[in-house]
Amino acid sequence: MIFKTSLTNLIVRPFLFCSIWLILFSVNLSMAQPESSYPPVRAKPQPHHYSGSVEVVNGYRVIRGERPPINFSKQDADIWRDGVLIIKVAGEFARLLEENPPETREGVALFGMPGIDSLNYRFGISSATPYFCSPALDNRFTERHRAWGFHLWYLLETDPPKDVLQMMDSYLALPEVEQATPSFIKVPAGISAGSGISQNTLAGFSADSDSIWMPNDPMFSNQWSFNNTGQQDGLPGADISMPEAWAIEQGDTTVIVAVVDGGIDFNHEDLSGNMWHGLGYNFVHDSPVIEPGGHGTLVAGILGAVNNNSTGVAGVAGGSGNDDGVRLMSTQVFAQSGTGGFHLHPFMQRIMERQFHKTAGDTASPAIIIRPFWMPLIISMHMAEEM
Repeated sequence: MIFKTSLTNLIVRPFLFCSIWLILFSVNLSMAQPESSYPPVRAKPQPHHYSGSVEVVNGYRVIRGERPPINFSKQDADIWRDGVLIIKVAGEFARLLEENPPETREGVALFGMPGIDSLNYRFGISSATPYFCSPALDNRFTERHRAWGFHLWYLLETDPPKDVLQMMDSYLALPEVEQATPSFIKVPAGISAGSGISQNTLAGFSADSDSIWMPNDPMFSNQWSFNNTGQQDGLPGADISMPEAWAIEQGDTTVIVAVVDGGIDFNHEDLSGNMWHGLGYNFVHDSPVIEPGGHGTLVAGILGAVNNNSTGVAGVAGGSGNDDGVRLMSTQVFAQSGTGGFHLHPFMQRIMERQFHKTAGDTASPAIIIRPFWMPLIISMHMAEEM
């Protein structure tokens, strides 16, 4: 018995020792292997379709809603910009993208990623710019922006323009690209592109209280949403009780209202008196030159048309006729050409930094941001994530 045990120990112990040594050697060998700088290929979701998800990224709760599939081939090509594609680089390549931002060589924008660069050469991509960065602000992405993946979106432009759908399908086939979508032309709902705006367009909207204030604007009687007396076959009293509110306050020149829309017609006879002294900023073209647009002017008129001036319509906070209405700031994010978007608008702090240029003794009130009510009929992937 003693002999058998000794013999067993002589056989088993060396075997166990060799096994343990091989395991440790394998672990050390695998740990010593250099990490690949190129991420592994991952299974990509079906193009244009996302069922929705909730995840925590860098401590932020990121919620993405369902994205139904869009058959772009059945859409009219004139609803998007020729030769312009918006892509989202897959998250696995974020570090590579950060260490090697796109640069232009011999007229072609290169990402340092073989798949994307090959297509950029093929389609002649002359420009690749971060989509959610405003050139007017030189802004930087915060950790919250990165959690949502805003830093991964790029706008690609070809020269000369190429077929957008062919480009989209080609880029979506790459593991480096998570999403791709055309750049839709933005046209305000109900107003044709390039159209002006009249006093009749600004209007379109019974006070029983003893405490009311009524302006003398000739078209105020048509503004049923302000004071509904049953005009236009409406329901009397179905309004926002504007005359009662005006009895408390008609406006305040220290309040600056930033209209995030198309440009305001700052020379309009019913608006010029309430325009902010700096007018605003054109974030589409990174310029102080405002391009007047119909929808932006409409929104500004509802908010701050000059009250009690015997002209046109009344504004919610247009004052009493004594130059005491709110001041309208035009923060233009849509151009008459159909370009632009809400993503170009900065945080209010950035507006204040760039627009007010405060000097010693100068006082400026924070602005109230107003965004128009309409939404595009077709919402692209990047716009949905933005909202």
